[in-house]
Amino acid sequence: MVKIMVEIELDQASYDKVYGPGSEFWTKYHPDQDPGEYKSLEGQGLESMVVEVLTEGFYDWDSKGWMKLVVNGKPCCKLCGRTEGHKDWCPVIAGPEASEV
Repeated sequence: MVKIMVEIELDQASYDKVYGPGSEFWTKYHPDQDPGEYKSLEGQGLESMVVEVLTEGFYDWDSKGWMKLVVNGKPCCKLCGRTEGHKDWCPVIAGPEASEV
């Protein structure tokens, strides 16, 4: 078994400056979108994106159950990828009585 520890640090303020409301990118690609609807990527949304990228990148391992993924010290559900709670369609029971999948 191989274990790899990865730490990712993202500068959200710099990202928002280039791609967020008021930026040239925003004006060009989101001219009709209300800037008030924009939310920086954080919390579960950010964790979900990291899980999606890693499970896609290591698809062979993930699809066969050969990969165990932990984000911020919390194990990811093997079905929905969440570290807290579950997506509506996930059959795993959430909470203290959570079942292992």
